[in-house]
Amino acid sequence: MLIAWDSYSGIPVRMFLNPHPNGVLKMDLSEGDEYIATLGADDPQTISIWDWTDESRDGPIASLKL
Repeated sequence: MLIAWDSYSGIPVRMFLNPHPNGVLKMDLSEGDEYIATLGADDPQTISIWDWTDESRDGPIASLKL
C-alpha cells in the first residue's frame, strides 16, 4: 500500500492499494512533491511514476519494467 500523508494533520490524503504485486522496495518524491517514484520488489522490477495530486488517476502515469 502506498499512502501520501498530510504532514501537518497526520491525515492520509491519497492511497494506492496495490502499487506493485510484491510490495514497494524503494520510493522517492520529485523536487516539487507532485510525483512519487516507486521501485517494485517484483521480478522483473518495475519503476512507476505516480501523480498523487491528480485524484482522477487510480494508477501510475508511467511504468517501466527493468
